Amino acid sequence: MKIICAWCQKDMGEKLGGESDLITHSICLDCKEKVGKELKALKAKKLEIEN
Repeated sequence: MKIICAWCQKDMGEKLGGESDLITHSICLDCKEKVGKELKALKAKKLEIEN
């Protein structure tokens, strides 16, 4: 089973035990870091607006 990043479509390798023609999605480390930073910024902005 082929693993692809759902955000950037980067090939992340293969998962053992699955059918070789199937695709599953995950998040690569680069996108995980980028999304994490964006979420922190949004949370900080929300707190700023609320106070």
